[in-house]
Amino acid sequence: MSTKDIVKPPQGGALVDYGEYADMSTGLDADQRIIPWLSILQSGSPQVKKGEEKYVRGAEAGMIFDSSLGLAYKAIAADDEPGVWGLLCAHEHVWGVWRPRDLEGGGPRGKLSFYDEVAQAYVVDCGGKFDLSRYKDGSWSGAPFLYRDEECELTEEYHLYLLYGEGDMVAENAMPAVISASSTQIKPARELINKVDRWHQQFRAPDFAFPFLFRTAFKKDGNNSWYVWKPELNPPGSAPRDAMLTPSNPLFLEAASIFKMHRSGQLHTDERQADATRGDNDEAPF
Repeated sequence: MSTKDIVKPPQGGALVDYGEYADMSTGLDADQRIIPWLSILQSGSPQVKKGEEKYVRGAEAGMIFDSSLGLAYKAIAADDEPGVWGLLCAHEHVWGVWRPRDLEGGGPRGKLSFYDEVAQAYVVDCGGKFDLSRYKDGSWSGAPFLYRDEECELTEEYHLYLLYGEGDMVAENAMPAVISASSTQIKPARELINKVDRWHQQFRAPDFAFPFLFRTAFKKDGNNSWYVWKPELNPPGSAPRDAMLTPSNPLFLEAASIFKMHRSGQLHTDERQADATRGDNDEAPF
């Protein structure tokens, strides 16, 4: 099988006890671990286009893609596809800093807090977040955002840090990941955050006590069409109180660990992976 074929993680089964060998690993320090990104494959994503360097056999628009591991998951809710489950461990509201791809060295440059004073002042100068300068057809629509002496664009984003998996909700299938939601993806991300916050207040439970099923939904506006995130409580149709994980659940404990690592600044992302599924005409990462 080609290394670019879709490969799914193993499901279930008993774990092997490696005894004294279990801790033998070249390993990474906590500050070196990079959290992979989850994104939605769109019709313009290179993973769905034969002949593209990043093409993945079997990949289709509407699938959820792990850009680090190269895993793709069938996830269209209208087709009752399984998607992936996830626990929301932390979130960030940020400005993504992007060097236009038509310029030398184009790509992501990092992120700033949404409340960063320099970024906020720039947004005000532009006339608001819906009038930010963009580079198109060889010129800027206004003054670019200067980041480390480079001309860049700002993109409003929500970063959702998850403990996620496919199939059974067991610790053996769980992996950390982060979703970058921008553009049309902001609304479902904000709705998810607000929903979890209400339950947090109602039940005095941490955000990651509530398991979600992450799938995708098709949207169309005129000649444009795309897929957006469609998260729902897992199992679908259940009440929050019935779906909540208890503190003794291994997944709850793993999610708590991710929450603590995020709070202490030990979770690191490679913004270049957030760019992996962007098509040629995409203005922001999906």
